Amino acid sequence: MPEETASYHAFISYASEDRDAAFEICDRLEEAGLSCWIAPRNVHAGQDYGAEIIRGIEGSNCLVLVLSQRSNNSKYVKAEVERAYSKDKTVFPVRVEDVMPAQHLELFVSSSQWIDAFQGDLDEHFTILANEIIGLCEISSGIASTDAASTPVKRSKLGSSRSKTPVIAAVTVAAIAIGLFVWQQGKTPSAGVSEIPPKSIAVLPFATTGTDSALGSYSSGLTQELRDRISGYQELQTIIASPNASPDSVSPNLVAYVVEGGVQRIGDDRRVRVQLIRSADRQVVWFETYDETETDTVDPAVLAATMGHFIRLRLVQDQECQAVRRKSHSKEAAELVCAAQAQNYRINQRGAFDPQLMRTNAERAVSLDPNLLEAFQALPVAYIYLGVYGQLSVEEASRLAHVALERALAIEPDNAYTLFLLGAVESNLDFDGDSAELTFRKAIANEPLHPNARWFHDQLGKIEVRRGNLAAAFDHYRRAIRIFDSDGRILSEYAKALYFAGEFRDAIETADVARTLSPSALYTWYLSHTKFYAQRSLGDDTQAETTLNEYLSSAEPAWKPFAAGMLVTAGKTDEARRSIALIESRPVPSTYPLSLAYVELGEHDQAFEWLRKGVEGSDFMLVNWIRVDPAFDALRKDPRWEEVMDQLKLQEAKGRARNQKYASQ
Repeated sequence: MPEETASYHAFISYASEDRDAAFEICDRLEEAGLSCWIAPRNVHAGQDYGAEIIRGIEGSNCLVLVLSQRSNNSKYVKAEVERAYSKDKTVFPVRVEDVMPAQHLELFVSSSQWIDAFQGDLDEHFTILANEIIGLCEISSGIASTDAASTPVKRSKLGSSRSKTPVIAAVTVAAIAIGLFVWQQGKTPSAGVSEIPPKSIAVLPFATTGTDSALGSYSSGLTQELRDRISGYQELQTIIASPNASPDSVSPNLVAYVVEGGVQRIGDDRRVRVQLIRSADRQVVWFETYDETETDTVDPAVLAATMGHFIRLRLVQDQECQAVRRKSHSKEAAELVCAAQAQNYRINQRGAFDPQLMRTNAERAVSLDPNLLEAFQALPVAYIYLGVYGQLSVEEASRLAHVALERALAIEPDNAYTLFLLGAVESNLDFDGDSAELTFRKAIANEPLHPNARWFHDQLGKIEVRRGNLAAAFDHYRRAIRIFDSDGRILSEYAKALYFAGEFRDAIETADVARTLSPSALYTWYLSHTKFYAQRSLGDDTQAETTLNEYLSSAEPAWKPFAAGMLVTAGKTDEARRSIALIESRPVPSTYPLSLAYVELGEHDQAFEWLRKGVEGSDFMLVNWIRVDPAFDALRKDPRWEEVMDQLKLQEAKGRARNQKYASQ
């Protein structure tokens, strides 16, 4: 490819809905030795989008029009064709469906060579087009290579490593292949695609101050690692910014979001800041600061993974919130749903998650807009966690969740997310794994490779863990991770299952990755607990103690007592008993860490007492893990163990009956 400052053989004009077809045309022409200007690839981030388009047209010898009903209706295509015609540029129409040019385009293309790409031999069509462009260029400026004229145009190699210009849009090979198939079949892509991809994002170079070469090197590495990380998220579209771009210089006509940040030296330490900005109104959607010491430097790839995870979460959350605002007739209801959704996302972010606040906001939103689907979808999430945390009885949480879901399904019967929530309620509140599995599989069947399908596989993995079938659980967790490898919640569950299966080294490695992605209080405890016992199982007591101390120094106060079992194992019995007393004094004691602590103390009577209370109260963690957690091996030969298992089966039967009752209503 030529440098951006060189002249181009062809400017490619297309409607955004025809993007895949346009880039396939670009690929074919460039494989014939022709240079093409195409947006957004050749647009410099930070420059005015309209000015860049004009520069591209004026710097090209001709314009290739991707002609379809969408381009007929596009005001942008009309303006580009008119501009090219006014500059005496030849316009070559390439029809990607059987449609005639609209009246406002007909004047500009009536005398041109037409290419029908929706029928016949494509190789022959593009050989003709390439030769026409080459002949035109030889006449006008002589810039075309004489070798190119005799080079047949080859069918593009999807997924090849042929270099592109620095400004690119990340598109998966599968997406390109699917787009090409639809184009060749002459099918019309779905309408309603906006000119600016709503999840497009530009990562600006991280700024530095001073002349510190080490800081500059770290900043450059972090920028590249973050770009690579975000480019891997299939639902986001990454546009690489020019080296001197700034948030204010990036046109909102080019990209929906901008990531910018900086690295600075503070004494002997280093501070990294990053923020996500919505281009349309320059609103800061998310920001974070990371402090590092020279002796405790985080690998840029690890820090980029953490940043990328939260950027993705907040971008998706912001998109969901914007959609609700456009949808609801009540501004207050929309804002309440946005607040409820924000609480849901905090499960997997820094800061305390408040399911009661989420419930309050969603219930108020429902009262203001009784047809707002997203409000009814927020309610079951709140009820599930209120039940899990013991702030509602499992029975009441289940009842309320089913009522909300009934209304949500009435609004939109086949909504995949509503089905996911129904399955989550059936699994986590009703303990009806069979019904939940059917619900999840029904939802997955519609979009098996959609990024959100990972949630269904995650829940199916939990069901298999509860059944004691770890091999089947691994299959689901790995499928979820293949769909999206940066979900801290899923990796946390997978690490725990690996520990249960005795895969200690893999458990530790997975926990370390998950820890960078999911620093919420619940998952911090999950991961520290998993690492500690896996390290002890490997005989690495020193590393285990380090893990314990890191948890105690960083955990939120309410969660520190959950380390009671680890403290016993580490020989800190007095501290462990203080933690036990703190948990037992709570209105709703968490029975899982209590039973573990008493097992470690060798006080089996107390351990069984809390196991019975946990099963009776349907303690989420206890019910999910009791069958597979090796910590309970010391109790399994005790006759009281079978009594606990019988009690668990009875509770599960009650839950299934409750779920079947709601399903039949």
